[in-house]
Amino acid sequence: MFTSKILSFLFLMLGFHPIHISVTNMDYDLGKQIFEVSFKIFWDDFETIIWRSYDVNLKLTQPDESNEKELYFSKYIISHFIIKADEDFLHGSFKKGEIKEASIWLDFSFPCSSDIKKIEIENHIMMDMFDDQTNLLMFRFKEVEKAFAMKQGKEIIAIDLFND
Repeated sequence: MFTSKILSFLFLMLGFHPIHISVTNMDYDLGKQIFEVSFKIFWDDFETIIWRSYDVNLKLTQPDESNEKELYFSKYIISHFIIKADEDFLHGSFKKGEIKEASIWLDFSFPCSSDIKKIEIENHIMMDMFDDQTNLLMFRFKEVEKAFAMKQGKEIIAIDLFND
């Protein structure tokens, strides 16, 4: 009994979740000529990956929350979510972040011309912490709507927008 209490405590301390998943919505705004990208990630896991990657405790949801949280949100997402339109890398910028229940929603925008023919998306979010991480991607560009499950070994997808 004592051992099970210790294991339960350790799982709570480590932010254990039975599944490791993120959801990314990627929608193209034709009028603004940008991809609006929203990431939904378990906030405690995301806080842990920031701590492990940058040795920074964000203290999300605490009164002494880090003033630099947006810098680290951007730093991690931009280095783990890469978009290439035709042969050009898109440069994203952080818009806002919001914690809702167990998740953090992070919104970014990536300027992009509407006349692209092919897009390649590389998503390594949280894969540097969890081997079983799955990143779901919902993609919309003009009439093209697709969904993908990205995992270790399948982190990159390419979409031919001209033929779809």
